[in-house]
Amino acid sequence: MAKLTGTVDRVVYRNEDDGFVVARFQIDGVEGQRTYDDLATIVGPLGPVMEGELLHVSGEWERHPKHGPHFRVGWFERRLPSSTEGVERFLGSGVIKGIGPATAKRVVQCLGDETIEVLESQPGRLRSQVRLSQKRADLLVRGWNSQRRLRDLMVFLQSNSLPAHLARRILDQYGDEGIAAIQRDPYQLVHDVRGIGFKTADALAVKLGVPADSTSRMVAGLKFVLEEATRDGHVYLPKEALLAMTGEILGIQPERLEPALLEASRERIISLDGDRVFLTTLFLAERGSAQRLGGLLRASSFLSHSGERGRLQDGVNRAVTRLGISIAGQQLEAVTLALREKVGIITGGPGTGKTTCLHVIIEALDAAGVPYSLCAPTGRAAKRMTETTARPASTIHRLLGFQPADNRFEYNVDNQLPPQVIIVDEVSMIDIALFYSLLRALPDDSHLVLVGDADQLPAVGPGNVLQDLLDSETVPSIRLDQLFRQAENSQITVAAHAIRHGQLPSPGGPGDLYLIRVDGEIKAREVIRELVRTRIPRRFFLDPLTDIQVLSPTHRGGAGVRSLNEELQMSLNPAKPEQPEIRIGAQCFRPGDKVMQLHNNYEKDVYNGDLGRILSVDAESLTVKVGFGDGGDLRKVDYEGAELSDITLAYAISVHKSQGSEFPAVVIPLLTAHYPLLQRNLLYTGLTRARQLCVLVYQPKALHLAVMGTRRETRYTWLRERLAELRRLEQEEDRFEPAGDALLAGG
Repeated sequence: MAKLTGTVDRVVYRNEDDGFVVARFQIDGVEGQRTYDDLATIVGPLGPVMEGELLHVSGEWERHPKHGPHFRVGWFERRLPSSTEGVERFLGSGVIKGIGPATAKRVVQCLGDETIEVLESQPGRLRSQVRLSQKRADLLVRGWNSQRRLRDLMVFLQSNSLPAHLARRILDQYGDEGIAAIQRDPYQLVHDVRGIGFKTADALAVKLGVPADSTSRMVAGLKFVLEEATRDGHVYLPKEALLAMTGEILGIQPERLEPALLEASRERIISLDGDRVFLTTLFLAERGSAQRLGGLLRASSFLSHSGERGRLQDGVNRAVTRLGISIAGQQLEAVTLALREKVGIITGGPGTGKTTCLHVIIEALDAAGVPYSLCAPTGRAAKRMTETTARPASTIHRLLGFQPADNRFEYNVDNQLPPQVIIVDEVSMIDIALFYSLLRALPDDSHLVLVGDADQLPAVGPGNVLQDLLDSETVPSIRLDQLFRQAENSQITVAAHAIRHGQLPSPGGPGDLYLIRVDGEIKAREVIRELVRTRIPRRFFLDPLTDIQVLSPTHRGGAGVRSLNEELQMSLNPAKPEQPEIRIGAQCFRPGDKVMQLHNNYEKDVYNGDLGRILSVDAESLTVKVGFGDGGDLRKVDYEGAELSDITLAYAISVHKSQGSEFPAVVIPLLTAHYPLLQRNLLYTGLTRARQLCVLVYQPKALHLAVMGTRRETRYTWLRERLAELRRLEQEEDRFEPAGDALLAGG
C-alpha cells in the first residue's frame, strides 16, 4: 500500500451523502518511491477536505480506462496547513462560513508566517492589525478552532472504522462533546446524525466494547426496526415480524430477543398490545386519538344552548343565494352533516364539489357569527385552502402554536383552543402523531370537519388516518361521487375518476389532458425537456418556471427527480460566464433556479414542500437568498453553509412531495423503470395536481400497470379497530340503559 503526503489543490467532485471526493493533489513526497512534481488525482471517502489542506493518504494507484491514473485513498490523516500559501487557500476555500478568498488573502498578506500563531493565541491582532470587524474576526477564530476539533474527530472515526466524512455532521450535532457522545451511546448516532445507519453504529458499539448479546444492543435493535417501519407508514409491527427482522439484523435467534422486548417495554421505549408492538409515542397517539374522537362525538356542542343551530340552517340558504350557486342534494347533505355533527368527514375526488361545500359551510358560519379556523397539514395545502376559500388558513402546526425551541405545541390538553369549528383540508396527508396533537388541543364541545380525498396517496408519516376513520364507520361521513357538468368538460377530471375505477384514461381530441408515448427513459427525458422549455409555453402561454411542474414517481433513474432536475436546469437556467454559483454535492445553485424546502423550519417560516426561486447567490460567503411566494407576499429567506442542504432543485419533484399542491400544468413520466411504484393512487394523485393541463409521458405497459395497481400500500395501523371497539362498547351501553330506566319506572 502506497503512502502520499501533499496538499489538496482543487476539489473536482464531492458527494455530500457518502463523502466521496475527487480532488487534484500536489504531492510533497512518496514514501519508498520517487517524488512527483505534477498534480495527481486522488479519489475516495475524503468527506469534508478542502482546498489548501495538507493530507497524509494511503491507498493504491489505479488506472481508469477513460480518466487515466488516479490514487484510490483507503485511509487518510488530515493536517492543518503550515505554509502561508496553504493557509490562505484553506481559509478561502469556504470551510469557514462567512470567510471567502478576499478575506483570507487580506489576513495572510498582513500576518504572513504568523497567521497560524495569531489565530491560535493572539486573535486580538485580527482587529488591531488586519482591521477585521469583531464579527468577522470571531468567525475566523471559531472556524479555525472548529477545524482542529474536526481533525481530532476524524482521527477517532477512522480508528474505529467509521467513514471520516461523517465528522462534520457529528461536530455540528454534538459540538466539543462529539467523541464523548459517541462513547456514551453509539446507537444515538442513528437518530441524531444523517448518514449513520444502525449497522454502522452497531459495528462501532461492538468495537467500543458493547457485547453482541447484550440487552442494550438488542433493545437498540428492536427500537431501530420499529423506527424504520414508521418510514413505510406503519404505526406498529406484528411481534413475530419484529423479532424476525431484528434477529436478522443483529445475527441473533428471534426467540432470544424476548427478554429484550420485555425490557424495552419496562423502559417504555415500546408498548405491547396483544401481538402488536408499538413505539410508545405512537401507541399513545393512536390510542389517544380513538379516545379523544370518542369524547368529541359524545360531548355536547358549544352551539347547543346558544341558538346558533337555527341560524346556521338559515345561513346555508343565505350562503347559497349570496354565492350565486346551485347546490345538489349530495352537496347539501354534506354541508348539513358538517354543520350538524360534532365530527364529520367529507371525501370525494376532483369535480365532485368539495370546494363548493367548503364555501357554503364557511359562509354559513360567517353569517351565524360562529368562530372557526381553517387549517391543513402542510404549508402548500394551507396556501391552496386560502386561495380557494378567500379566508386565512394555516398549517396545523401554526394553529396549535408549535414552539420549535422546545419541540412542543402551545395548545395542548392542558391549554386547549377556544371552542370553535375546526375545518381541516387534505386530511389524507395527516399522520397519526399530528392528528393526536390536534385532537388533544380541542375542547370536548368543539366541532371538527375533516375534508380530503381518500383515493390519494396516504401520509408520508406513520398512519392512514382518513382511510381508517372511514373504514371504522364510527365517524359520520359522506362520499361525494357525482361529477358536475363543468367537471365533465375536463378530461383530467374524467380520467382521474376512470383511473379510480380501474379504467385506462382515453382523452378525446384537444383538451386539458395529453398522452405522449415514448420507448424509454432517455426519450422521456428529451420529450419532457422540450415540453417544459418550448412546447407547453408556446401552445398554452404558460411560464416554464412558475406554471409548469414535472412530477416523477421516483428520485432515481433516467426519468427520476434528480436526473430531470439536471436536464431542466441545464435547459432553463444554464451556467453563465461571471455568474456566481454554489455547488453542494451533485447540485449546483444559481440565481433564478427553482428550489424546494425539504424540512419544516419554523424559525425561518418555511415548510416542507414550499417552492421558491433563488434571488441571489454569494459564492464568497456561501449564502443563497430564496424568494418564497409571489407579488407582495414574497418572503426572502437566507441559507448559509450547512443550511443549503435544506433546499433542493425543484424543476422536478416527486409525486409524494406534490401532495396538497396544485399547479397550472403538470408533466408526469410513467415508465416501466418506475415499476415498484406504479400504483393507482400514485397516478391518481399526480394527475389531480393539475389545474389546467396534464401531460403523461408514458410507456403503455407502465400506464396499464399503474391503473391496474390496486395493491394499496400495506400499513400496520389499529385505529380503525380501536374506533370500532369504542362503538361496540357504546352500543352495549345503549342496549342496557333502557332496561334500567324501565326497572326504575316500574318501581
